[in-house]
Amino acid sequence: VAAVLSDLEVKIWDVEGLKDGAWSCSVKSHLAGHSQSVNCCRFSPDDTSLCTASRDRSLRLWEAVGTSTRFFDGHQKDVIASSFSPNGKLVAGSDTNKMLLLWDATGLATEELRGRAEGHRKGVLCVAWSDDSR
Repeated sequence: VAAVLSDLEVKIWDVEGLKDGAWSCSVKSHLAGHSQSVNCCRFSPDDTSLCTASRDRSLRLWEAVGTSTRFFDGHQKDVIASSFSPNGKLVAGSDTNKMLLLWDATGLATEELRGRAEGHRKGVLCVAWSDDSR
């Protein structure tokens, strides 16, 4: 389980199972690196990575153990939401500037920005992919 905290940090919790009628949770890792509040976090389809969206106008990719691996800073306003495509190859970030940007999540492309969707009348608050990654 990943939780966004009000102090710019994200914690990943390991849920270990029932103990005395309650779930036992322990902190697995702390993710820190954004300079303003984090609005959203999402696990990759294979659960090895996490994407965070922040008011600092960036997306970050993290290894689930806590190491920042990629930094995407092409948004012009606060990034509100993020989501991995079901195939794990792209990550979408939406912002308060009415923009949806698609980023390469594999690290293999020469250009990290893979696409943009413009034309929204207001800020984009949520991102969801179809099962076929389209």
